[in-house]
Amino acid sequence: MIYKTLLLGSAITASLLLSGCGSSSTTATDLTSATTGYVVDAAVANLRYDCVADNDMDNLTGTDGAFNCQNMSQVRFRLGNLVLGEISSLPVDGFVFPQDMVGVDRTDIYDAKVTAMAQLLQSCDVDNDLTNGIQIDPDVAANFDTNDTFNADNNDTYLAVAARYNHRIRTQTEAQAHLDATLQTLLATGTTATSANMIDVATLPVTTNLSDEVKETIDYMVNEEKLAYDLYNNLYTYHTASGTELFQLQNVAERSETVHDKLVEDLALRYEIEDAAVLPSGEFTLPELQSLYDALYAMGIVSPEEALKAGCMVEVTDINDLNADIALAIENNATDVTTVFTALRDGSYNHYWAFDRGLKNMGVLDGCCAIGTVDGVNYCHPEYPQNTHGARR
Repeated sequence: MIYKTLLLGSAITASLLLSGCGSSSTTATDLTSATTGYVVDAAVANLRYDCVADNDMDNLTGTDGAFNCQNMSQVRFRLGNLVLGEISSLPVDGFVFPQDMVGVDRTDIYDAKVTAMAQLLQSCDVDNDLTNGIQIDPDVAANFDTNDTFNADNNDTYLAVAARYNHRIRTQTEAQAHLDATLQTLLATGTTATSANMIDVATLPVTTNLSDEVKETIDYMVNEEKLAYDLYNNLYTYHTASGTELFQLQNVAERSETVHDKLVEDLALRYEIEDAAVLPSGEFTLPELQSLYDALYAMGIVSPEEALKAGCMVEVTDINDLNADIALAIENNATDVTTVFTALRDGSYNHYWAFDRGLKNMGVLDGCCAIGTVDGVNYCHPEYPQNTHGARR
């Protein structure tokens, strides 16, 4: 399996020397049987909501942003008594974004009212740390004691309330970036609030007499998934310390790569593959993967743009590897391995588009395609399927 990393490694070297596809939307439909939804721009906890159709008022969202209404035909959301907006049905994925409260397309994060609402919610977070969700400060919320309707023109006045309680006031650009990253993460992971997004390996049939060649692909994939998780987290930490939060990296790592890691680790445990030990971040048992990680990290710290390009390169390499691995698993009638590897590949398609969109938001018009073809590896793949689940018109 060494050929895989050598190919990418040479491409990274070339990229370092050279360095100094979009998404669509679909219509959300109702979940007529669902009684639970989730308010998100990260999970928004401690936000008031009214189940108007049930005549059930003055509830608070849970730590995961959850709200419960028997009838979703009219649900109103409030910061204190300030009415942010309402929904007349629950979106198909079960999530409610500021865009949904405002009534615009999910992709319209630059709408003035959407931006202002995201800015306010993020600035009301009790611990000023959006990575662990948004928990509305009750002291701030208590200041909004009149039954007004949210008005983007008054946002400076709203934000001044949060500032009095020593909250970090997010800029419009920061608010848009965080909201977009949350949206892209849900698209990237295929996450829904009403269905599991993780396969349970224990429920899959065990393959008898699994070949050593297929076992080797599992061993390698354990390390390859660890590389992606470690790289994305460590580049996120590096650039955050430098003043730029690349939410795509952190969200893909924490909300998707953790799932992928568990899937392949469960396969490794099932077939008693020894080389599945947990090592410190950035350390690998395979020398070629260690060299690959080091090269990718060196590339990614050059700039935020190069960090996302490194992500594109990782995902293309994963997809190329998984195409071969899936074919081998099918040939060996290893249905459990085929199922897991197919799920990993679907995730990599979506991660690619998350990084592509992140680059385009930085002004790199060609997104991942800006990398082009390096040492025979093509990093431009407009043919990759795009997960538009949960978007709304």
